[in-house]
Amino acid sequence: MAPGRLSGDLQRGDIVVFDGRGSFVDDALPTPLQKIGSWVGLGPRDVYYVKRVIAVGGDSLECCDAEGRLLLNGKPLNEDYAPTPASAVEFSIEVPEGTMWVMGDNRNDSADSRSLLGRPGGGFIPTDRIIGPVIGHGSSID
Repeated sequence: MAPGRLSGDLQRGDIVVFDGRGSFVDDALPTPLQKIGSWVGLGPRDVYYVKRVIAVGGDSLECCDAEGRLLLNGKPLNEDYAPTPASAVEFSIEVPEGTMWVMGDNRNDSADSRSLLGRPGGGFIPTDRIIGPVIGHGSSID
């Protein structure tokens, strides 16, 4: 898989829906039967999150430069949807292969990968937890 690409055609800047169990939620990952049950309304359903993919496996990400922008692989990100600074939480991370770093667009009021720094998993979301992309949002990270 090419750098910056997730499974399928997902890439940095895409907005994705993912199952937060094992990362955002401490619950164990569902069994295949529990997963099917959740599709038809049986069992817990409030484990899905919608966030923007900021970095993928192999990327480095840092907050923030002198202008308040995130630095992806040492280069500033142009995120016209994000506040300035792009994060009130300073961090410097390397994204492990098979994971992604996600952030909400409403950065000042978003539980996202930054909220999980220092916890098991370190804020990295396994890419196999992606349910799918949000269609029609119209922006990606250059």
